[in-house]
Amino acid sequence: MAVHLWLFDLLAFNGRDLRPQPLARRQALQVLMERFGCPAVSLSEPFEDGISLLRVAEQRGLEGVVS
Repeated sequence: MAVHLWLFDLLAFNGRDLRPQPLARRQALQVLMERFGCPAVSLSEPFEDGISLLRVAEQRGLEGVVS
């Protein structure tokens, strides 16, 4: 079974706590992971609220959202 992970934020990587880093830097790391080393990981676009996120997940045929 193939698994694809959509991230909206990267809080830790390789044992390192990234929470003190600015959001823009954490998102840049996610892009690098997606492009160069983790093809099963993608950066999600931001959503205004949970309802919007669920609607997009449903439109894309995704099974659900885990927070």
